[in-house]
Amino acid sequence: MISKDIVKVKLLEIWISVAFIIIFISLISCAGKQQTNVMVPTDSSITTSGNITLGVMNFDNNSLGMEHDSLDRLKTGIPHALMTELSKVEKLTVVDRTKPGELLSGKPLAAQLLCFGIFMDKPGETDEIIIHASISMVETGKGVKIKEVTGSKQNLSKLIKLLALRIANQLKTSFGVTVNKIDRKKIKTNDTSFSATSMVIFEEAREFESQRMFEQAELKYEETLKISSKYFEAKQALERLKLIRK
Repeated sequence: MISKDIVKVKLLEIWISVAFIIIFISLISCAGKQQTNVMVPTDSSITTSGNITLGVMNFDNNSLGMEHDSLDRLKTGIPHALMTELSKVEKLTVVDRTKPGELLSGKPLAAQLLCFGIFMDKPGETDEIIIHASISMVETGKGVKIKEVTGSKQNLSKLIKLLALRIANQLKTSFGVTVNKIDRKKIKTNDTSFSATSMVIFEEAREFESQRMFEQAELKYEETLKISSKYFEAKQALERLKLIRK
């Protein structure tokens, strides 16, 4: 059985990696601020009249079972699904930061907060998955852990929604992000349904599409929907792709 100490070590490794990224970005930002002479608040909350921006990073695959490699697509699948849910918060702008190269490219991060995490098989349970997440402020390095979610891989969409709600609540409590009842209701809405298996295939389809391999992408989107017919994002992607190919 995996001890809590191992989980803590894995999370600590991610925190260290993110800390280095934040330091790197801060150095770049400081250089820019010296040129533009713009003052930025340094307290633990974010003061802005506009939307707060959250960058969602890859989630590390720390599964120790036989399915480790087969679950690797969830490294981008989980953050992409979280972005869909968190974008329902009106005062939050969610941006994709799942490409590590972009973080270290020297380009502006365009995010005040970063969300990252890990996932793994639940010890002794072949169908169970555990997802941990954390949030860190780019400007100050302040970070908070989100309460983990655990459940069946067959009901991954429900776990993602639960995690998104917990992240939204923590954004409000720890960082002063405006999250209201309407935002929470939108996340809770049963508007999609997918499993870990269908998410893996969906991510394969996304990659084919990004490479302009449209025929292969369309087949993978169709395969996704055969497994999870109510996978809303897959339906949207397939409809969009068919319009492109006309």
